[in-house]
Amino acid sequence: MIKIKANVLREFLLKTTANGTITDGKLQFTEKGLEMYHKDEPGVICVCGVLNKANFPEYETMSFNVKSTDQILKGLKTMKDNMINIVKKDNIVKILDENGGFDLSLAENVQLFREGGVPGLEYDHSILVKKSMVEDIIEKSKIVSSDEMRILNKDKKLRFIVGNESDSAHSEAMSSVDKEYGSEFEITFINTLSPVLDPIFNLSIGAELPSKIEEKTDKYTVVYFLTPKTKVEEQNNEAPKQQEEKEEE
Repeated sequence: MIKIKANVLREFLLKTTANGTITDGKLQFTEKGLEMYHKDEPGVICVCGVLNKANFPEYETMSFNVKSTDQILKGLKTMKDNMINIVKKDNIVKILDENGGFDLSLAENVQLFREGGVPGLEYDHSILVKKSMVEDIIEKSKIVSSDEMRILNKDKKLRFIVGNESDSAHSEAMSSVDKEYGSEFEITFINTLSPVLDPIFNLSIGAELPSKIEEKTDKYTVVYFLTPKTKVEEQNNEAPKQQEEKEEE
């Protein structure tokens, strides 16, 4: 059996499901704690997280596949900050508190699970960013009606930019990195992540590589990888070609 506070587990699951947009999930209770490695359906956001074992007053190693992350998030919300028990039996997992609980039937496999854990990507910089800067550019994107956002680090300044030369808005903050880095994303994915980001996080910008957002506290470590728009377009263009080749075979 596993014991943990419902709100602690729910906060972690919101992060590792990209605010509930990752629709199925594999919960792995390992010697480190609860480990989750998933990607969203479009393949743009990859989330890797570990909820430290110290968060659990009672613990055992196990793993199970959840058919609907929305279902478990809604169930945990009703339990507020109560201590819960998690019990797995056959293809059912029971989540119980002092007032009752709910049962979930488990899936055989998880489509959005990422094999291999955390991607072994290397970055030569890390910039400390406030969540308020993300929230600010999201609000400004509504003014200029932009679907895209650019991140630019240059001359020790970090800028989030929406729009174009004649109709644009930006948020700006000081940066500890003077080298120039830039990338571009559909703002939809920034909107998705914004509610679950920590007040302060570390950002590594990738033009060819995914950009990396890392959060680390005494409770958890969560890493988000966000594929740049140019790479998403390349992948989308490549998919029909691969399908045609398969059909020809």
